Amino acid sequence: MSQERPAPGSDGYYHPTSEDEIVDLVRQAHASRTKLRVIGSGHSEFGAICPGLTPRGAHGGGKPPPSAMMVALDRHRSITFHDDGIVEVDAGCTFGRDPYDPTGESSWSSSLGGALLARGHALPDLGAISHHTVSGYLSTGSMGGSVQHSFLDAVERIRFVDGKGDLHETSRGEELFDAVGVSMGLYGVITKVWLRTEPHYNLVGRELRKPIDETPVDFFGENRRKIPFDRYLRDMPYARAVWWPQRDFEYMSLWEATRVEDMPLFEPVPYKLLAPDTRLLSLAANVLLTILGNLDDLSAARKKLTWFYDKLDEELENTPSGSGCPSALGTSQAGGARVGIDDVVDAVRRIVRATNPGKAGDGRVDRFVHGLLDVAKAQSRVSVDKLETIWDDIVTDAIVTLVKTVLSGSLPALGMLGVGKAAKSIVPYLARSIVSMFVHEGDSRFQDCWLCGHALDDQLDPRLWTLRFMELSVPIDKAEDMMRRLREYFRAGGDAKTAYDRTGPFSCQVYGGKKNSFWMSQAHGTDVVRFDAFWFFHNADDPRQRFFRGVWEALEPLGFRPHWGKVLPVPGRTFAAYYERQLPRMKDFKRLRGGYDPTNIFLTDYYREHLDL
Repeated sequence: MSQERPAPGSDGYYHPTSEDEIVDLVRQAHASRTKLRVIGSGHSEFGAICPGLTPRGAHGGGKPPPSAMMVALDRHRSITFHDDGIVEVDAGCTFGRDPYDPTGESSWSSSLGGALLARGHALPDLGAISHHTVSGYLSTGSMGGSVQHSFLDAVERIRFVDGKGDLHETSRGEELFDAVGVSMGLYGVITKVWLRTEPHYNLVGRELRKPIDETPVDFFGENRRKIPFDRYLRDMPYARAVWWPQRDFEYMSLWEATRVEDMPLFEPVPYKLLAPDTRLLSLAANVLLTILGNLDDLSAARKKLTWFYDKLDEELENTPSGSGCPSALGTSQAGGARVGIDDVVDAVRRIVRATNPGKAGDGRVDRFVHGLLDVAKAQSRVSVDKLETIWDDIVTDAIVTLVKTVLSGSLPALGMLGVGKAAKSIVPYLARSIVSMFVHEGDSRFQDCWLCGHALDDQLDPRLWTLRFMELSVPIDKAEDMMRRLREYFRAGGDAKTAYDRTGPFSCQVYGGKKNSFWMSQAHGTDVVRFDAFWFFHNADDPRQRFFRGVWEALEPLGFRPHWGKVLPVPGRTFAAYYERQLPRMKDFKRLRGGYDPTNIFLTDYYREHLDL
């Protein structure tokens, strides 16, 4: 075997088309002592895929670092159905259509979900998006959002190539199966997965959107006339709670669903995000969140809005649709008019005015508006008369004009700096009004096929909703304790600025997870409640240093376990010892791993630190 590395494709990735080609690549990496990592959909934290990587298709993405052989399995996607309800799936196959597949070949008809629907089959659960690869979803321990059902329950057999280039196959009930299933690519390259399917089912459900105190669930263990949160998670087949914990807001969107058998003439009524116009409101949210995340330097915000500008006046047929349901495979679901910049600004104006920021009840609001005017007068070359026309003494107009100013670049850098800093001083007192634009009031009902019912975030364009995720789980019997600790942390003793620093202008999410046998799973041996925090990718700061850190510290006494594909706590080595106390088979995972990767071609500095390997 030659010790020279083979040349990658023109994009810097290796694209094997068969299991034999994967074996050859691993043997080359072993011979040359080169790191080898696999990229799936690129949805994981970038460092977890490979340090130094910004995936193709991501903002600022390009070729992978030359220090590693990066393998993309986008040409290894075969699906084989067997008579016993088992489906054999190549590792590069996605659950649904990837709207930004670099090859341009991803489609509903070639996806696992599309193939299952066409044959009347289903999986027990999925995540909120469907363009994950099967192997990536499994390897990071992803499972869906239910205590009664889990994708991991469907996994029956796994085949993988170890660090010497040898093939192994392992089945449910074996220790190797429990070790390699959730292994983050550290045992080898998964090449095939066998899944046990179920008969097709539909989902019927509702979403309750209310102040958290008005929901029927006792999230904090303080009102036993309501349903205790842990019992609710156990009893509801599928549920997720989207929580807006901002000061003086504390709102909850409670999504819940149950299964119904397939029936003739079933008519989907899809769940709708950001109703009534998902695309328009996504554009408005993208620009507003980018501005709010860069108030220290608004000139930087405009530079980060590349994809926002790309989406303006775009042909809708080329973007993710409002409903990805492939029940009519191969058809386009897109519709509506193109969206221009004036439409986005008008949408911001309507939404912010509808929330009536003037009701915030704080004299700082008026001082903020006049402060913006004073700063702009002093630092810009725009005439005073024009500024007085632009900035009326109404908060809505100030917010809208802030958006227009950033988009147009009409103020010089010094003016941008002054206006941003002035806005930053008052935004914490407007948090209720800002987050209200993302909340569609009033309850709703929906019914859909299992695939689209689970993958409800498919209707959002991932290039407009660029997020970093952090997820922690604790045993489900600690659900109410977890919620109390988080509420106390988010409230910050009533201090508006500290509270806004801890919540930001966005939501978080809480849902359950069903226990399983995989050694490194969040739900190893126990049902769990999981907390997801979101960080907008274009924000200026590093969320690990402040935003996520406070949550880690608040929940550390409860014995949390992390999601391996999302942002991990730092410093990594400190928490590695902590994880060993929470995951009883983690030491066995580390011991066994060495035998399957003796030269550490799959081990990166990222996991060396976070797992103390």
